[in-house]
Amino acid sequence: MSIKLQHPVPGAPVTARFGWRPAFTENGVWVPAMLHNGTDWAAKAGTPIRAMHSGRVTFAGWDYAGGGNAIKIGSAQYSTMFLHMQSPTKLRPGDHVKAGQIVGYVGSTGMSTGPHLHAMLQLGGQWVDPFPYITSTPVSKPKPKPKPKPVPQEDEEME
Repeated sequence: MSIKLQHPVPGAPVTARFGWRPAFTENGVWVPAMLHNGTDWAAKAGTPIRAMHSGRVTFAGWDYAGGGNAIKIGSAQYSTMFLHMQSPTKLRPGDHVKAGQIVGYVGSTGMSTGPHLHAMLQLGGQWVDPFPYITSTPVSKPKPKPKPKPVPQEDEEME
C-alpha cells in the first residue's frame, strides 16, 4: 500500500518526532518511558491545519486522553488525527474532507505545553510515524526574477 500524505502545517518546524521517550524524573516525580505517538510541529496559535489526505471525519470533539480539541479523519486504508486545536472544529463525524482542506487551527488545548500541532497516523490499529509518508508540501510559486535594467551605452563619439 502506498500512502501519500500532505503536510498539515506547511513551513512549520518539527519540534518532536514520533518514537519512544526515555523515563525521567521531574520535580521529584518519576515519569515512565512512553511512546510519543505522533509528530509535533510548532506554529503560532491560529495557524490553519490542513487535512493530510481525503477521507471522512470519524471523530470531532474533546480528546479526554490529553489531546484537547481534536479531529480524526479516516480512509479505507488509514486514519490521521490532529490534537491540541485552538477551538472545536466545525466539521462533524460523517463529513467528507479533501486533502489540503482546512480542518482546524493550531492551539494549545488539553495537555499541551504551548501552541503546536500533534499529528498522528494510524495503520492497522497501530500508531506509526507520519513523517516518512508526507510526500507533498504546498509551496508558494517563486517570484519572477526582475528584468535586468539596460546598461547605458556610451556614445562612441565624444565632443
